[in-house]
Amino acid sequence: MIDPRDLPAFWGFCGGLIAGGLGMIPAYGSKGATPEARRRAWLSLAIGVFAGPVAAEAATSSIVSLVKVLDFRAVALAVGWMAANDPRGFFNLVGRIIKAGLKAAVESKEASS
Repeated sequence: MIDPRDLPAFWGFCGGLIAGGLGMIPAYGSKGATPEARRRAWLSLAIGVFAGPVAAEAATSSIVSLVKVLDFRAVALAVGWMAANDPRGFFNLVGRIIKAGLKAAVESKEASS
């Protein structure tokens, strides 16, 4: 039987759930919470639950292959968190990884010729 802890999607789901769940605390816990804040918190939770696993599955293997000392669980958790909490930061991270990979490929090609 497959252990879900061996899949980056599980850790991305956990990261997205944590990020979305932390947004629920001020939406329901403060006296000044409005219905709009509650709707935004539920939306953030839904985005985290769906975007976290997708982003983690897509990005974890490439990040771990570039930086070999990182554990895939930590990377998937962080990517799931970023996809739910800060999507612009996530896309900035992905852009930097792609640029670094392309730069390394070009440098290795130039060094070999």
